[in-house]
Formats: sequence, structure tokens, C-alpha cells
Amino acid sequence: MVEDQIIEVRFDKNITEVLLNNTKQRNCINSQFIERLNEELTIAEQNPACRVMSISAKGDTFCIGMDFSIVHQISNMSEEEIKKQGKQFYELLSRLCQSRLIIVATVNGIVSAGGVGLISACDFVIAGTNSKFSLPEALWDLVPYCIAPFIVKRMGLQNAKTLALSTQQISAKEAYTKQLVDEVVDNPNFATRKLTNRISRLQINSLHKIKSLFNSFNESYITRESEIIDQYTTVMSKETVLNNITRFIQEGKFSWET
Repeated sequence: MVEDQIIEVRFDKNITEVLLNNTKQRNCINSQFIERLNEELTIAEQNPACRVMSISAKGDTFCIGMDFSIVHQISNMSEEEIKKQGKQFYELLSRLCQSRLIIVATVNGIVSAGGVGLISACDFVIAGTNSKFSLPEALWDLVPYCIAPFIVKRMGLQNAKTLALSTQQISAKEAYTKQLVDEVVDNPNFATRKLTNRISRLQINSLHKIKSLFNSFNESYITRESEIIDQYTTVMSKETVLNNITRFIQEGKFSWET
């Protein structure tokens, strides 16, 4: 077992198991998170014995999305620095989609914003019955640019649009009907082990060809990357957005609340 502040990793029986471990910050997405997940994906891909990467989390939150604590850093960043930050996350999601490995997300808790993007880039999503999902970006005048292509790819245009426009949290059962998750069970860890053990016995070349075949029917996340990152940079550079987030952190209030 390799352990650090935010991630634990174990390799067993052709499977790389990644456990998100930053419970204090609800497994939020920041540069360290992206760097570590990229590192483990590279190690797993370079291991010829590895067939599957599973991603799960400690605590009651799988991933809350962007790390709001870095807002003060963003306010001092240049547009190029903001663009680089968005590009790093976008490229991580693209890597998960295109990886030769089968990526399985095991969710047992809250998934929000960028966390929904993360699971949408996975090949399988298995959720516990108490899991909750939301795209709350509009509450802070944000737009989910970097994750939208992956969410649409997974759950379809209308389902993705209504989830983002409503900002409301949905249950695991509703996420299943909207095709955001593939299975809802009482014990998601057991269901994941059953699935990954089966996949780990299959030929990796065949798995990769199948994955590539179905990905080829929807590659907008590849062709529109530059445009989407530019849009992300613009919205993250807005003073009103940063002020909205700062107020929420400091006062727990949205922009329309007195």
C-alpha cells in the first residue's frame, strides 16, 4: 500500500485500486489531486499486468469538486495560469476516457461538480443507495465548461443540461435512471470487486479495442478542448464569480441572499 495525504494506492490481481483519502477537504479537486491521479494512472498504464483501475473514496464524500480554498490564488493568477489549471483537469478526464485500462468509479456518498465530471470519464460507475449527485456551479455564477463534454457523453444532452440548470441534488436511483451511474447497490465495494475480478481475466487488447470503438462515436471532448478551456478561463477570471465563492466560504451565503 502506497499512502500519502490525499490518495492511497494498492495493486492486486491485475487491478490498481485508488482510494481518495482527503476526507478533511472532502476529496476536492486541486493541482495536487490532479497530479497524483495522473501519476497513478501513468504507473498503472505502464504495468503490463494491469487491466483495471478502480477509484473509490474514504468518508461520506466521493468528490466535492473544485477546491474553493484556492480562490484567493485564482484572483492573483494571470489568464494563462488559469487556463493551465483548467487544461490540467480537462486532460486528466480525457486520459481516463482514452486509457487502455478499464476505469471503475465506486461511489458511496456525495458527488458534486467536478466530481460528477470525474465519474463521467470512467467506464463504469457503481453507486451505493445513499449516494447523491449534483452540478451546483450556477449557484456561484460558474459554468461547468471542463466537465460538460464528459457528462453529456455519459448521460446524454438533456439529462446533463437539466442537472446543471436545476443545481439540485439527485438520488442514486434518479442518477441511475438518467444514466449517470450504471448500478445502484447496497454494497458498492462488493459489486466493484465482482466486476473488476471478471474484467481482470479478459484480454487487455480486446478491452482497449472495445473501449476505443465506442469512444469513437462521441469524440467532441477531444475536438473541442481548446474552445472549452478558453471559455473556462474567461468565467474563472470574472471578479463576480470569485466574490460569490469567497462570500459562500466566509458567510455560507449565495449571491442573492442578504
